[in-house]
Amino acid sequence: MDQGDMDYLEDDQIQENVDRYLQMLDSGNMGYFDVTEFEGIIDTFIDEDNLEDAQTALHHGFTQHPNSLSLRKREASVYTLGGQYHEALTTLEYLRKIEPDNYDIYIMAGDVYIHKNETEKAFSVFQKAISIANGEEDDVFYQIGCIFQQSDNAALAEKFLLIAHEKNPENENALFELAYCYEKNNKPQESIKYYNEYLDIDPFSSTVWYNLGIVYNQTELYDKAIECYDYTLALADDFKSALFNKANTLANAHRYREAIESYLEYLKEDPTCADAYLYVGECYSNLSEPDTSYKFYEKCIHLDPDNSEAWYNAGRILMFRKKHYKAYRLFRQALRLDPERPILALFFANVAEAIGKRRVARRFYFKSNRFERDTPQFWLLLAECYGSQGKIKSAISILKKAHTKFEENTVISCRLAAYLLEIDDQENAMTYLEDALKIDVESYNDLFNYYPKAKHCDPINQLISQYRKLKQFDNHEL
Repeated sequence: MDQGDMDYLEDDQIQENVDRYLQMLDSGNMGYFDVTEFEGIIDTFIDEDNLEDAQTALHHGFTQHPNSLSLRKREASVYTLGGQYHEALTTLEYLRKIEPDNYDIYIMAGDVYIHKNETEKAFSVFQKAISIANGEEDDVFYQIGCIFQQSDNAALAEKFLLIAHEKNPENENALFELAYCYEKNNKPQESIKYYNEYLDIDPFSSTVWYNLGIVYNQTELYDKAIECYDYTLALADDFKSALFNKANTLANAHRYREAIESYLEYLKEDPTCADAYLYVGECYSNLSEPDTSYKFYEKCIHLDPDNSEAWYNAGRILMFRKKHYKAYRLFRQALRLDPERPILALFFANVAEAIGKRRVARRFYFKSNRFERDTPQFWLLLAECYGSQGKIKSAISILKKAHTKFEENTVISCRLAAYLLEIDDQENAMTYLEDALKIDVESYNDLFNYYPKAKHCDPINQLISQYRKLKQFDNHEL
């Protein structure tokens, strides 16, 4: 966006001007605004994709400032966004004749050609912009990179933004967009590198700390992500999204108590956020506190009756308590909202069979067969279905087959250990737990989360302690 003199305006002042403009528009008595104020008003409408109001503001702007070139540039932008490409190019040609050495005009023309899918013409005017940059090449490459990023041309966006950064490593705008471009293009390591370079220049950018937290979370570097969100909140304590994301990251890191605290803190600021109640419920579920979990699912449903996940999770709790009639009603509602979810069909079939609705059960068992059987989740949830009915031996049989298919899956090994402990088969439970510990010594948490009684089993704790010591020894040797 061509900011012009807007650099001298604060965001609050721009919004104040927008509000004053809208009040005058409603009253039919348009007062005076200088060119800079009209720029801010029009740019606000453009940013909001409100082209009708932008065009109206342009009309009033030209009435008061008929010779303003900066308003003509914004007129070209509005034409481009509205698909009026001929009009946009006509306006830009008028501006080019007046300011032939203004590279912004050529960049805007290139943007029009990109919208028209005339790439060769776009490159031609981009080249002209570069040739007249006169020491500001980094800004030209930056703007071109942004245009390609907005048009979803990832490769060219990276290319031009990287050149902009190489031309001027201190150009913060180019550095931010480069890091964001790599983030969007699923190149987290590059994104992390450039966000950190940005923070070396400006360590007080809450937005960059926030974005860096997102990338760290995506790469499962949860401690670093949480640290980034803490920095964000220290710099901007009203940055609600950072608090919500911090809670999500804590949950991803299995730090459920801390996650709950963050979600509840977020709910003080946004008490109508249904998703926050859903995620608190999931945290309590992972802490094996189904009563509290169920209450939060109920709150989520109250705020958002169309949240199928809340109906599904609440139904699972009732199914495990063998309250099959109530679970049946909840799963039925979840299916109305999400009819193509095979695992939901499987659970619904399970409770339907439990209450004697065998015809319904057969129909939904068949529907659930569309679920991808080559994923560990299918086998885990199928075993869970049987386990909820008290058919523990059937659940064990299913998980043994799954263990053969997915030998490296620690969750399956730990879940199998849990069911075996439930039928007092400690010897075999230890064998499967050891399979998991060999792969990931911290995987015992999956066992404890699913079967908390295991925490009080001395042989289990001794086995875990043995493997933790082995890990410490290995780390010391390295």
